[in-house]
Amino acid sequence: MSALKKSRPGKVREPIQVYLDRGERATLDRLARELDVSRAEVLRRALGVLREQRRETVYEWLDRLARTPVEAPPPPEPGSVEALLLEEHDRKEEEYRRKYS
Repeated sequence: MSALKKSRPGKVREPIQVYLDRGERATLDRLARELDVSRAEVLRRALGVLREQRRETVYEWLDRLARTPVEAPPPPEPGSVEALLLEEHDRKEEEYRRKYS
């Protein structure tokens, strides 16, 4: 049994094909030699690094969300389904107000 299988017990593997240009392939091969791991392991580690860089705490996400401006949607085109639905909504809202005010 290879060392890789021992280090990743119970993992389901799925093959993937990636097209690299010569420079990318040379970089991948150089990193694999330097780290003494397979090319696949270099890619796995790179994915892990990217995942960690992009990980955002809930608090960071909420802070970013609070700072995001909210724009009003553009008005619907006259005669569109959206315009007809909006008219119907406004009509029913007015009926409700007259009935329960």
